[in-house]
Amino acid sequence: MKLKTKKSKISFNEGIKYILESHGLFIDPKLLNPITESLQEYFNNVFKPDNSTPYWSELVTQWVVFYEEITGNKPEFTQIEAINLKRLNKTLKTRYLGRKNGIWDLHTSITQQELYYRSAITISFYKQALSLTNLYSKFNEIVAQLSARNKTQQK
Repeated sequence: MKLKTKKSKISFNEGIKYILESHGLFIDPKLLNPITESLQEYFNNVFKPDNSTPYWSELVTQWVVFYEEITGNKPEFTQIEAINLKRLNKTLKTRYLGRKNGIWDLHTSITQQELYYRSAITISFYKQALSLTNLYSKFNEIVAQLSARNKTQQK
């Protein structure tokens, strides 16, 4: 895999080596190569940028920050969590654009995610079992519970 830089393309291994050395970490190539191979595999399986999901890195960062704020821990961002973040974003985008004649830009994407996360955790189960898998797979149930609560409060 090649990483793009403004000057030239470098390999994933060279990129990792450069990053480590820029932080004063010089690792023997015999140790570094297996590490970078594992990192590359992990990156490709979990954090691979997804061109079909705009603002991917911002969505991941937002999720990590939100999760840490609520739980006090870093989330395990597994492959299934990444897939569910992508699916949740697509669902929120479709619903938003279906209701409003607007655009889906970075601000809208982040705002809609934040609103959904914060609304969902008002239901105690989802706060206690906070995960992208739950938030995506139970999307209809969450929306239904929130709608029912809003209707009850309006009476």
